[in-house]
Amino acid sequence: MKFYEGSELDKFNSGEDPTHAKISPDTSKKDAPKEKLGKRIKKYFKTFFKTEGEKLKEMTFGEKLKYIWAYYKVHIIITVGFIVLAVSLGKVVYRNIKYDSIFHCAMVNNMLSSAQEEYIIKEFGNYINIDKEHETLTFDSGYMFMWDNSSFSDTNYTSRMKVASALAARVIDIFVADKTYIISAAPEGQLYDLKTILPENIYTAVEDKLFYTAGEDGVERAYAVDLSSSKYTYINDPEKGILYPEPPYYGIVINTEHLETSIEFLKFILDLE
Repeated sequence: MKFYEGSELDKFNSGEDPTHAKISPDTSKKDAPKEKLGKRIKKYFKTFFKTEGEKLKEMTFGEKLKYIWAYYKVHIIITVGFIVLAVSLGKVVYRNIKYDSIFHCAMVNNMLSSAQEEYIIKEFGNYINIDKEHETLTFDSGYMFMWDNSSFSDTNYTSRMKVASALAARVIDIFVADKTYIISAAPEGQLYDLKTILPENIYTAVEDKLFYTAGEDGVERAYAVDLSSSKYTYINDPEKGILYPEPPYYGIVINTEHLETSIEFLKFILDLE
C-alpha cells in the first residue's frame, strides 16, 4: 500500500493523483528556423544548373542544341517574343515622344524593306502634306501569321501578343492584311463595319471592292476593302509595289484615334478623288 505525505496527501484529498502530475513543455529547445525562401530558390537553381551543366558536358554541340530546343523551346519562344514586342513597342513609344504620331498601319504578312517603308511614308506623307518636323507616319510590317494547321504556332503566338498589346494601347489605326487575317479579326471585334464609318462618296467608290465576313454576332458585314487594283501592289508594280498579299485588304481598327487619316490612306492607296 502506498502512503501519501504532506503536499501529496493534499493532492490526494482533492482528488488529484500526484502520480499523474502535468508535465510542462520543455522550452529549452526551440524549433529550428525555416530556411528563407530566397535561399531555397538560390539552392534550387544552383542544383538545377549544376545538373544541367553536367548533362551538357557529355553531349556534342549538335546534341546540346537538340536538347536545349527540346526542353526549353517554350521558354526561348516566350523570351524572344517579349523581346520583339518590347523593341517594337519601344520604337513606337520613342516616335510618339519625339513626334506626334498621326497614323499607324499594321501590315500583316506583308514584309517591307527599310527602303520600301521610307518610300511609302514619303508618298503618303506628301499626299496628306505631313508636317515632317513634328508628325510621323508608321508602317509596321512585323506582324507575321502562318495560316496552316498550326493556328497556335510560335510565330502566331508572338504576333498575336503584339497585336493585342498594340490594340490595347490604341496604337494601330488600320490593318493591311490577307483575307485570312480579316476573317479572324472581324469576329474578335477588331474592325469597323465600313458602311457605318466611311463617307458616302468613298463608300460608293469602293462598294464593288468591299469584303464581307462574319462579325462578333455572326452577321456578315463589310469589314474590309480589296486593294488589289491599287498601283502600289507588288503584282501591279514589282519595282515600287509594297502590298504583297494577293489580294491585300484594308480594314479600319475599331478604336482608331486617327480616323480621318485612315480614310485618307484608303483614298491615297486606291487613287480616289
